[in-house]
Amino acid sequence: MLVANAGQGRAQTPLEPVSGTDVEVVAWASPAGDGECTVVWLPTDRLHTPVAAAEVTAGERARAAGYTRHSDRLLSLGSAWLTRRLVAALLGVPPLQAPISRHCPECAKAHGRPVVGGTTKDGAPVHVSATHSGALVGVAISRSGAVGVDVEDLQARGPDVWPTVWRVLGRPPAAEAAGSESAAARTAATAWVRTEAVLKASGYGLAAGRRAVDITTGPRPRVTRWPWGDPEGRASIVDLRPGARYVAALAVIHPQMTPAARPATTQTSHAMDLPARRGAADPPELGRSRRSLHRSVIQSLPAGETAVAA
Repeated sequence: MLVANAGQGRAQTPLEPVSGTDVEVVAWASPAGDGECTVVWLPTDRLHTPVAAAEVTAGERARAAGYTRHSDRLLSLGSAWLTRRLVAALLGVPPLQAPISRHCPECAKAHGRPVVGGTTKDGAPVHVSATHSGALVGVAISRSGAVGVDVEDLQARGPDVWPTVWRVLGRPPAAEAAGSESAAARTAATAWVRTEAVLKASGYGLAAGRRAVDITTGPRPRVTRWPWGDPEGRASIVDLRPGARYVAALAVIHPQMTPAARPATTQTSHAMDLPARRGAADPPELGRSRRSLHRSVIQSLPAGETAVAA
């Protein structure tokens, strides 16, 4: 069984700091060895778009520009830029030279989960996962195993939406969901992001199906069922703390224990997605309720050329 602890601060081998971001470092111990993952959060109101646009590929810029809502364009650009920044820092290359690829198995287009094609100087593979919701981008990066991260903005959907999560996941409502409306919404959203994080870490994403995974509720979640054999001791799930209005989770799958065979359930049902965000307006900006975990200052860019607004 894995034991995981989420902590604040810097990793023992810190990544190049990125100005305006907040950092959570997650460390764990397991039969397969100890590990660590760094999760970096970037509010989109701190993103300096001209510099970010210069450090992503033409395809990534085009994908961001294709969104109708300005807030969605910021999320897409911020996610691509932060992923490149962190991978480049770990590999010691410029952001545009970071060997990141995206490939969708359903439509063969260049989107989907980011995959890093290179290794660190000591030969370690780099695992990365990205997520965004509301006005927040998150990227998880690790050399210790496959990772998946997911975040949801509780304010982006009405409280009446979250109880439907249990039907989508194919699970009965958790006992904790019987509390107040806000507590029930947080409990359901937490179950959602934990499931999404595990599916991302597996490498199959929605192709596996959200109902293919069962995860316990409560403060020490664990996977009790998935399509890749006995999950005992193979995955760790940690609830993250990106801010009061958000819920987020990180899932880690052990090296040597990564799912190897495509699960039997491979159909993706768009009808299984959560209802759309309420309203057509951009979500409200991050307020003072968001607790800063870590603020850092960028080091490699010349003065005045940071892609994050201080």
